[in-house]
Amino acid sequence: MVRANEIAVLPLVLAGIEQGHLLPGSRAITDWSVVLRNIGKSPALFVEVEEFNIENTELGKEVWRIEGKDVIEGEQQATPVESFAYVADSGTRLADSLGPLLRDTAQAYRIRILYEDIAGGKHESLMQMGKGGIRLLSHR
Repeated sequence: MVRANEIAVLPLVLAGIEQGHLLPGSRAITDWSVVLRNIGKSPALFVEVEEFNIENTELGKEVWRIEGKDVIEGEQQATPVESFAYVADSGTRLADSLGPLLRDTAQAYRIRILYEDIAGGKHESLMQMGKGGIRLLSHR
């Protein structure tokens, strides 16, 4: 029962894709944007998304990145975040938004989101995006 009460008040951050958000720093509305949402009761602090889909290509080491947020308040609606693919060695951008790539793909990607609660407790959400839709695989 104590664990159930703790879970009820802790943050829980999820990644998703929604249509029609104006991305920060963008001049145009993107069809599909990556969003972060805290469905927990308390704020999520220092939200980071680990880089993923890292592979060596002819251009160099390709990396996909979803930008984090300093704070996502509890029960806050979707917050659009910048997402992009780039070449690590040169910094060259290969895609300015991962939303369409994560939505319409034949591959599933694992996305690890790291964050803290207001007491300094460390938390993590593991999402799957892409083929088969969006799923929360685990959280702790």
